[in-house]
Amino acid sequence: MNAKLNLEISHAAEFDKLDPDKKAAAAEELVHLIKPSPLTAADPESLKEFNSSVENIRLKLLAIGNPASAEFSDPDKALERSQLSSSESHILNMNVMTMRRFGGENGPLSKEARALLDKVTADYFGGYSVDQLQAAAVELANLAGVGAAQGMLNPNYGDLPTSNFFGKDGYESNPVTARRSVDELLLQIYRVMYGLHDDPNLRGMKQFDDAFHSLTDDSTPRS
Repeated sequence: MNAKLNLEISHAAEFDKLDPDKKAAAAEELVHLIKPSPLTAADPESLKEFNSSVENIRLKLLAIGNPASAEFSDPDKALERSQLSSSESHILNMNVMTMRRFGGENGPLSKEARALLDKVTADYFGGYSVDQLQAAAVELANLAGVGAAQGMLNPNYGDLPTSNFFGKDGYESNPVTARRSVDELLLQIYRVMYGLHDDPNLRGMKQFDDAFHSLTDDSTPRS
């Protein structure tokens, strides 16, 4: 998992290497793809709040990786959950980080927008940890089976489509796996586990955490 963790960190760092104009173009590309739900679009007040939140997100996306940004004292922390309103956090978690890098309805994202999406995900969660990625990997094994999950966790296979690892029926019937790359699927599981509903006191999360730590605790006797 250390190799996988370092790979995800390097993906996010790719955005920092871009020229300012490419960073700005990537931000505008993502913002253009943020759409309200039909219910939100049908309610003027909800739509007004949605559009205001999207504009705030746009400014924060433009500020990422720009130390000269005047709007934020620390632009690289502007998208951390603690810095977001509830509406901004919901949009970022449900509308932005769920974007498909290669198989979206509008075609694949540009290389620059993919790098920004990785940067956004890392910044939103305040970085990644081996423990959290390992927990997502366990859920991946539950979803795909141990053998397929081991293949998907190979750092060399990150850009492969998930269709390579699932049977046709299972792939087409599951919106989480469909039209995603291997890396996207792991981060999508990560996002669901640690996103808007990651309250450790929720019964399901507590049961999972207890089970996971019982398997990884170094004090547990090994056969």
